[in-house]
Amino acid sequence: MSKWSKTRETEKQLRADAAFFNLKGDDLFASPSRKILIVDDEKEIRELVRETVMIDNFEILEADTGDTAYDMILKEHPDLIILDVKMPGEMDGVSLTQKIKTDPSMRNIPVILLTAVPVDLEQDSRLNPDAIFYKPFSPMDLLDRISDMFGEY
Repeated sequence: MSKWSKTRETEKQLRADAAFFNLKGDDLFASPSRKILIVDDEKEIRELVRETVMIDNFEILEADTGDTAYDMILKEHPDLIILDVKMPGEMDGVSLTQKIKTDPSMRNIPVILLTAVPVDLEQDSRLNPDAIFYKPFSPMDLLDRISDMFGEY
């Protein structure tokens, strides 16, 4: 049985035990719920990332364009943004990352870029993501990086 399967089985058992003892989902975990905004125009990628981070106690928000994501950031104040680079609309992942990292009210929100295209960080110093994952990526590596960012486990 893989590490991933064991983790999913453990989660299922915790939820079954919680139902037996009449506990709510937030009572299962010691860490507080954090908001993660997943931004990708591909529904399948959003689903993969959502399934990956659902192992922990995260509130998941989703957007399919940079423009929608920006509005959600202003309204929801996520604790982490996982962001595709190439998206339709006026604001792609690069321009949204620049906007986040140059705005004093948002610059401390960690940004993880998910991309299938090379990203030149030296070309624009305002593009300062906290991590980059190239597609295809390992969901478990992504989860490990998120855990490291939050300083947990």
